[in-house]
Amino acid sequence: MSSAHGKVEEGDEWTRNHSLLPDIINPATYHFDFIGVDAQSFIGLFYRWFSIFCLTICVILIDNLLNSSIHSCLPSKARDGRSHNGNKAFGFGTPRGEPVHEDGKAMRPGTQEEAMSNWNDPKYQNLSNAEISDALDFFGLPGSSPGLSCVTGEHRIFGPAFTVRFAPADPQAIGTVGDYIDDVQPGQVVVLDNEGRSDCTVWGGILSQVAQARNIAGTVINGVCRDSEEAVQCGYPIFSRGVFMRTGKDRVQVEAVGGSVSLGEVRVNPGDIVVGDRDGIVVIPAARADEVLERALKTHQTEKEIVQAVRAGATLKEAREKLGYHLLQRSEQPADADRP
Repeated sequence: MSSAHGKVEEGDEWTRNHSLLPDIINPATYHFDFIGVDAQSFIGLFYRWFSIFCLTICVILIDNLLNSSIHSCLPSKARDGRSHNGNKAFGFGTPRGEPVHEDGKAMRPGTQEEAMSNWNDPKYQNLSNAEISDALDFFGLPGSSPGLSCVTGEHRIFGPAFTVRFAPADPQAIGTVGDYIDDVQPGQVVVLDNEGRSDCTVWGGILSQVAQARNIAGTVINGVCRDSEEAVQCGYPIFSRGVFMRTGKDRVQVEAVGGSVSLGEVRVNPGDIVVGDRDGIVVIPAARADEVLERALKTHQTEKEIVQAVRAGATLKEAREKLGYHLLQRSEQPADADRP
């Protein structure tokens, strides 16, 4: 038997008679001349590429299904790309006992955008805490935190607060002392509320070195720190109620990041302006930063003029009376009238 392409051998005849394929695609009777292959080779290639295509589609569908399932199981903060302890979320959820954001908002706590836009004007950078404290008194605002002093590094810090609150370790949901440092931005001040505890620390040498390398402004602790020598060596400023060597691990855990915390008598919210010098720590509410700093600047200028007047021959009493020194911290109402 012959075909358009020559005589068909006996084996080909048997294939033709027993093939389940129609003649049009039977490899014994048909060739794809326009692509230079016979039907059998063409079908083999087609099945091969079709199998690869189907496998690729299956992989994509399975991947999307898994991602969707994991996404729905993650806490809201992890869905935004970070787990509650500040680490990148890889789809494995968050261990029990890790901190949560108190305000529930999808925002990085304590960002500089939360503070007033002019707090970092260079004209404010040399204001002393005494001058700022007087300005807070003028407006009847609390903010001067007693019992905190610089224990390491530079004695000057000035920046918006990044807040972290600790609580005693929960045996039923053990947490950690946290990796929140990964979320702190350059120029921010880390404010840690460990309820004033002096028996265990929440800040040590690793954190001091990491914070210094990332240009974090400083750390203020309602409690104590350790590894103070490492902080001194790298020049990182820490204000606390003292130093103590015992770790806080398994004694306390991060309870919340980005909420309100306490520095003893002073409430600190994310973004509030924290200023530290040799006199200690003052906290300026973010919403009042401009007016408080302007008032402190007025005090600074007045005191400078008093010194100049005395050097020019005036008595201290004359200079103070002339420039209204004794009234600088007084508002129209008594200084304590509006305090909570």
